[in-house]
Amino acid sequence: MQVAMVSVVVSLTASLTLGITAAYFKGKWDFAVGRIIDVAQALPGIVLLIALLSVFGRSVTSIGVVLGIASGITGSRVIRGAAYAVTAQPFVEVAKTVGCSPWRIMLRHVTPNVVPIALVLGTINVGAAIVAEASLSFIGYGVQPPTPSWGGMLSADGRPFMVIAPWLFWAPVIALALVVFSINIFGDALRDRLDPRLRGSR
Repeated sequence: MQVAMVSVVVSLTASLTLGITAAYFKGKWDFAVGRIIDVAQALPGIVLLIALLSVFGRSVTSIGVVLGIASGITGSRVIRGAAYAVTAQPFVEVAKTVGCSPWRIMLRHVTPNVVPIALVLGTINVGAAIVAEASLSFIGYGVQPPTPSWGGMLSADGRPFMVIAPWLFWAPVIALALVVFSINIFGDALRDRLDPRLRGSR
C-alpha cells in the first residue's frame, strides 16, 4: 500500500505534466513525448522495472517512484488526448487573446478539465502498482525484509510451510484480491460520479 501511494503521486504528476504540455505546445515536444511513450510501451514491463530497480535500489520509495514513472509515461497518452480536446475550446483561445501566459493557461484552464480523468487513471494505477510490487517481491526484486509484502509472503521461502499451514497462502492472496478489486470498483464509481454525461443518473 505504501508503494502504491508513492506510485500514484509520481504517476499523476508525470502523466499530467507530459500530457498537458504535449497537447498545448504540440510540434516537436508533442512528437518527442509520443516517442517516449512508444518506447515505454514497447519494452516488456517487468524487464523495464527490474532494470530501473537495479539502478535506484529496492526500498519502498524507490519502487514506488519507478512504478510511478513507468505508469505515468504510459498514462500520459490518455491525459494528452483529453487535453487536446480542452485546448481546442474557445475559452482557451480567449485566454491567449487577453495575454495569459502558456503556464497560466495550462494550470488554470486545462488542468482542472482533465483532473477527473487523471483521478480515475490514478485509481487504476493504484491497483496496478500493488500487483506489480507483489510480482516483484514474489521473484525477489521487491521490497526487502523486514518490510512486509504480500508478494514476498508467497515467495519460494514460504512454500514448504504452506503445506502444513495453508492460510500462509490464502491470507495474502485474498488480501491482494480484495484490495485490488475494491480499488478498481472505487475507480469505476468515481468515473461515473465525475463524468458529466452520467450526471443526474442513479
